[in-house]
Amino acid sequence: MEIELVEKTANEITVSFLDSDESFVYLILEELWEDKKVVNAEYKKSHPTLDTSTLKVRVSEGKPQTALKRAAKSLSTKVKAIKDGFEKVAG
Repeated sequence: MEIELVEKTANEITVSFLDSDESFVYLILEELWEDKKVVNAEYKKSHPTLDTSTLKVRVSEGKPQTALKRAAKSLSTKVKAIKDGFEKVAG
């Protein structure tokens, strides 16, 4: 999956995902929606057969790219906890 910057302002950022798995994008969205500094986070797929989709994030304070980094870090922590749990159960 490739991520490209589409547009960035002081309180909003738009990135595009090439060859992305929508499941991954929705996981990031869930994390962004939990962030109290995020005013809006939305995902758009331009066309069902095209590989490009966009994620737009608007924040009330701070930098929007920082909100994306927080969401990615939070998701990474959760995935690691799941991995560790599976390893513990599997032995």
